[in-house]
Amino acid sequence: MSKSFTSIAVGFALADGLVGLIDRVVDLLPDHVPNDMHPQVAELTVHHLLSMTTGHTEDVLEDAWALEPLDLVRGFLRIPPTRPAGTVHAYNNPTTYVLARIVEHVTGRPLPEVLDERLFRPMGIGPGECFRVTATSSGCPVTATEPTARWGRSVSSSPKPMSSWR
Repeated sequence: MSKSFTSIAVGFALADGLVGLIDRVVDLLPDHVPNDMHPQVAELTVHHLLSMTTGHTEDVLEDAWALEPLDLVRGFLRIPPTRPAGTVHAYNNPTTYVLARIVEHVTGRPLPEVLDERLFRPMGIGPGECFRVTATSSGCPVTATEPTARWGRSVSSSPKPMSSWR
């Protein structure tokens, strides 16, 4: 569920005009940009991260952690893609962590706080029911089965449009 919830938070940032799909990762997270970055990595956008079309042909999570144990974003940006961005999809865990950092950077708030305010509380899911997975700063949220089921039921039966969840 962490990928789904993180993508929802990116959607909130998009709707608020804080970030755009064609915004480059290196422009949004300049403090994480490594000196030895491949030029192709410099062109990665929010859209590439959301669609997992970064040009990597496999999950590079372990490699990113090995390169930069204290900064997963920097580690990810150090791994050159084997294909042009946008041409191949590969399930790639670091994209979710990079998106989480982007949300935190553009909102100035931890991702779990953004989701608690904009998604979980309006849905009746309290923060005590949301588990956090740490990655550098705050993490990507996941929920237990019962809160997730309650969320699914409320989405399918809610008369309130999601646009009103602010």
